[in-house]
Amino acid sequence: MYKVSLIIPCYNEEGNIKYLFKNLKKLKRYKNLEVILVDNGSIDLTFKTLSYFKKKNKILNIKVIKIKKNIGFGNGVFQGFKKSSGQYLCYTHADRETKINDIKKVISLLNKNNKNNVFIKGRRINRKRNHWTLIDEIFSRSCDYVLSLILFSQLIDIHAQPNAFSKDLLKKINYHPKDFLIDAYLLYAAKKMNYKIQRFNVNFNKKSRKYGQGSSDSIFKKLRGGFEHIIGGFKILFKSNI
Repeated sequence: MYKVSLIIPCYNEEGNIKYLFKNLKKLKRYKNLEVILVDNGSIDLTFKTLSYFKKKNKILNIKVIKIKKNIGFGNGVFQGFKKSSGQYLCYTHADRETKINDIKKVISLLNKNNKNNVFIKGRRINRKRNHWTLIDEIFSRSCDYVLSLILFSQLIDIHAQPNAFSKDLLKKINYHPKDFLIDAYLLYAAKKMNYKIQRFNVNFNKKSRKYGQGSSDSIFKKLRGGFEHIIGGFKILFKSNI
């Protein structure tokens, strides 16, 4: 089995940490898995809570790192990449809307593909049953459409999690988005480099978040996010060397 590093940025997720570790315990049979939990500049007790549960749970190979200032989800992911030792990298969210157990499917697909040029990504299904509103759908699909148009590449369900790929991909890119555009950039890079894009079904439940705030959980945040996607798309187009 290939060693996989799972990076999970946590921003003001103090209330979710106990649940997170409960689900990480279910991965204990994966001996070649390391988990890197990144306190992404939280202003609550996220780091203290992460450290407490890490000491309490010796089952998994877990690292906890702290970033002093939050400058975006993408920065948290890339800081986790820097501390990773896995042949393959995987990242996802800590907010309970995504399922940590999805990493089991990721590991299975990595073992089956047995190659460096594969990019594995979730595909969000059952959206209505998972409490997506019409506005959520419009926002998600609009971001896909706008970025696909800007980058001249068909990018579908960009922000689905988890994402996984060989660490070799990092050696081929020169641009590190510090925000949620990391999802678009890595998918775009993989497609441009002719990686095999392997999707698998995941549930993204909008009602599962119990603590913290999302990046698109209000109309204002969605509008701001749409603008950031447009600007971010052009940054990817002009700053990347792909």
